[in-house]
Amino acid sequence: MDLGTSRHRTVSLVLSDGIATGRYRLGESLPGEEALAKLFQVSRVTIRRALADLDAAGLIERKHGLGTFVKKKPDLRDAGPMHRLVSQITQAGKLDVEVIEFEYCVPPKAVRDLLKLKTDQETQRVVRVRRTNRRPIMHLTTYVPATIARSYSRKELERIPLYQLLARAGKAYSRAQEAVGACLADPIVGRLLKVEVGAPLLFLQRVLSTAQDEPVEYLELRASPDVYSLTRSWNSATESVGSERDFNHYTSGL
Repeated sequence: MDLGTSRHRTVSLVLSDGIATGRYRLGESLPGEEALAKLFQVSRVTIRRALADLDAAGLIERKHGLGTFVKKKPDLRDAGPMHRLVSQITQAGKLDVEVIEFEYCVPPKAVRDLLKLKTDQETQRVVRVRRTNRRPIMHLTTYVPATIARSYSRKELERIPLYQLLARAGKAYSRAQEAVGACLADPIVGRLLKVEVGAPLLFLQRVLSTAQDEPVEYLELRASPDVYSLTRSWNSATESVGSERDFNHYTSGL
């Protein structure tokens, strides 16, 4: 089971989602620690930490000798796709990063169109690899309009997540559009991710925009499915037809 940035955090998110969607109803008890540990295939210590998160959020009430009971539902606005996406980006930003390439250039036409740039407008193109426990997790290529990107340096990118630098420049994003597919590792990406040439990779393309619908970043993410996966779920009770909630996960324990 791919448990994402940390096992206890993912368990708490899944249980919180179960409370939000009515799988676990108000006043009802959650399964016991031993049952949850078997269900999620984790230790009881991990379950206790996950329940502590839910307790701190005020979602559950733990009664000694009786069990753990649902106290309230989470705010569905906090469970929306953009909130989850920002949370995922925040967690990814905590990983060790290495800047492989850094340049200013006129982007390919497809990227230029997505960023709504004129023919001769430059972008900052950066290639990075994020790691955890010295293992490469994801290969990232980003394009940011030069008018925004010149507000920060390569050295800052080596220690500050890009989303924070964009926010500092007054270009915090609140909208995202994603396309997910697959690709094969070429010799350059394969070497950086430590996979064989031709190995299948998850390929994600994302355009991030401000609340005013101004594109501020185009991202290409390549990752081995051994350490990174994406799943989708839809709840008709809380979301309109055609909408989906996206969950990106990476694990350092494999």
